[in-house]
Amino acid sequence: MINITTHYFDKVTSTNDLLKEAALQGFPCGTLYVAGSQEAGRGRMGRSFYSPQNTGLYMSLLLHRNQIPYDIRLLTAQTAVALAITLDRRFGVDTDIKWVNDIYLDGRKVAGILCEGVFGSTGHCAIIGIGVNINTVLWPPEIQGRAGSLGTTLFTTEDKIHLAQQICDCILETVSNANSNWLDQYRSRSILTGQTVDVYPVADGSVAFSAQVKGIDQEANLVVVDSLGQEIHLFSGEVSVRPQSK
Repeated sequence: MINITTHYFDKVTSTNDLLKEAALQGFPCGTLYVAGSQEAGRGRMGRSFYSPQNTGLYMSLLLHRNQIPYDIRLLTAQTAVALAITLDRRFGVDTDIKWVNDIYLDGRKVAGILCEGVFGSTGHCAIIGIGVNINTVLWPPEIQGRAGSLGTTLFTTEDKIHLAQQICDCILETVSNANSNWLDQYRSRSILTGQTVDVYPVADGSVAFSAQVKGIDQEANLVVVDSLGQEIHLFSGEVSVRPQSK
């Protein structure tokens, strides 16, 4: 049984960065950092995550692989499912997942995930970073129209801490339970399946290409079919839905 130990900060640079330092200092599995705002919140590929004061939940959870035998290749997808389930229960909504790490509601991104690995005193550790837009209404121009929130009601610090702990409980249950149906959930919530997309395979520097999304494979990779009919299993990269021509 892993105990969740919560530390709350009014403002941080990044909960992931701080928890990485804590992992190197030997902090225990289950350490949870929650912040009221972030000055340098990060997403995948070095992108910033807009983290204004008092309108979102910004959190990071520390796992030690010698206590929670996670598969780092699946951890982001498992976290996405756990997060979606928890948000649906708490806010009475039906969220979707955009491969690999974004939570969507009504066509807008409401949450993101960044999982990172580090070697601590006990071996490999995972930092699971999560940002949730709870009642944000004002957005920077570059994300206005694409970002959304779960609601507009007041959400206290105590509410955020409680929600963060619920998310952690669901993550631990999902990762630890060999009989979890998380992959079925991940597939059924996918907003990309059946869509025509532009694929940016940044891992190897390849040029972007157009493809049809076939689905999600057993390793939570995105399965696409390119213009030549070749089936490709993507384990990294970026995908954007191609606008429908009129």
